[in-house]
Amino acid sequence: MYPFRVFFSTTLFITSFFLLMLLLINGFSWLVLIVSLLGFIAARYIWPKRSRHINHCDRYWWIDMLELSIEISAEIIMLPMRAIGKLMD
Repeated sequence: MYPFRVFFSTTLFITSFFLLMLLLINGFSWLVLIVSLLGFIAARYIWPKRSRHINHCDRYWWIDMLELSIEISAEIIMLPMRAIGKLMD
């Protein structure tokens, strides 16, 4: 299950990034923006938890780099949403 989740999350991340670039190149579209942002967030939650893979193995350093890029993009998107939510309380 771990390789499937990594593959699906990576594919979703790349697709969301492609949609974001398409948005910048072809012009603005609300649908493309929403689908892209939801894709980044979904990629973060689909990615397996850190405790599930071997952290001390240097052989799979690229998986850690991929995980970092997915988490950073989702955190950047969710940060304004959290701030607005705290302002509403």
